[in-house]
Amino acid sequence: MSGLSTNSYSSGPPRFGGSRGGPPQGKKFGNPGERLRKKHWNLDELPKFEKNFYQEHPEVARRSPQDVEHYRRSKEITVKGRDCPKPIVKFHEANFPSRLITVFHFKIEYGALQC
Repeated sequence: MSGLSTNSYSSGPPRFGGSRGGPPQGKKFGNPGERLRKKHWNLDELPKFEKNFYQEHPEVARRSPQDVEHYRRSKEITVKGRDCPKPIVKFHEANFPSRLITVFHFKIEYGALQC
């Protein structure tokens, strides 16, 4: 004997799923989203939302165009476009909310903070 039981529970397809009169194997749940239709949004009816949360830190605002250009050149930073923001040189100049600063200081103190 091969060591396998010959009773009906151990032969044939897996015991869990479609072997007992359920849906065919691999289609246990069918396609539950088959009747869903894509929503067509009328963009004119949606409220306007602008993601412009950046508030320039006073130290950044005081940087002269010459200082900004010197910093960018020294770090090999290339900027294209109009009205590009001045670079943030120090961590506190990013104006993160205080609850995030607490987390960042913890990460900086106990491990690397990667940006």
